[in-house]
Amino acid sequence: MNVSVEGANIILDILKANDVRATMFCTANFAKNAPETMQRIMDEGHEVACHGVDHFEPKETDFKVSKQVIEDLTSRNVAGYRQPRMFPVKDSEIKKAGYVYNSSLNPAFIPGRYMNLKTPRTYFLKDGVLQIPASVTPHMRFPLFWLALHHLPEGMYHRFARGVLKHDGYFTTYFHP
Repeated sequence: MNVSVEGANIILDILKANDVRATMFCTANFAKNAPETMQRIMDEGHEVACHGVDHFEPKETDFKVSKQVIEDLTSRNVAGYRQPRMFPVKDSEIKKAGYVYNSSLNPAFIPGRYMNLKTPRTYFLKDGVLQIPASVTPHMRFPLFWLALHHLPEGMYHRFARGVLKHDGYFTTYFHP
């Protein structure tokens, strides 16, 4: 837990220094065990969204349980959900749990993990739930999440990110603390 709290605070410091607001997808376990960090997230104007109960064993009940826990702890309505490890989710369950949007889709081409070549790369509405996929490059569907930032030369990652921003009008990525 200490690594997650320390990492979250580093990310919050960077966001604050650059006057950027973000959505912080938090597990229920993190929210329970890091109340000061949760308060800082809210005090600095970031959105709190759900990321399941824990990051290791997603269960179908996580949609409802994590929403209830985080709403109880923050006294705020939670609109968004992202499944740990971007595993598939049932949109009907997301909607039943009361979420407005789902950000669990990685429309990348990574053989054996993400073969979502026929899903939209940009936001879309499905069964009454706004879907906000992670950004991928327009033509090759190369994913631009934390792992790409760690493994690509920094200039290349930034060039890809700027290209997506120019092409799509927005950029959605995610990092773990």
